[in-house]
Amino acid sequence: MVMVPVKEAVGYAVQFLRSIYEGQTLHDIRLEEVEISDDEKAWHITLSFLPTAGDTSIEPFALPPTRQYKLITVSTGTGAVRSMKIRTVP
Repeated sequence: MVMVPVKEAVGYAVQFLRSIYEGQTLHDIRLEEVEISDDEKAWHITLSFLPTAGDTSIEPFALPPTRQYKLITVSTGTGAVRSMKIRTVP
């Protein structure tokens, strides 16, 4: 079985994230974690980003946006994204 390399899988995850949030600007997308499933059929990739901030000229004392974390599962066989879940951080 040919396995999708981890760098390629991360690229698929980032591309998926951007397509799901199409029309919104995601700032500072970061790779946080990568793990292969026990059966080696999926990559579990955690990405984080800052959602679009509001116009600070209107709200000068607004809090900065909170970093969001998403756990994206990518097939090791095809590179297809299988799921995206909210990843909670302690």
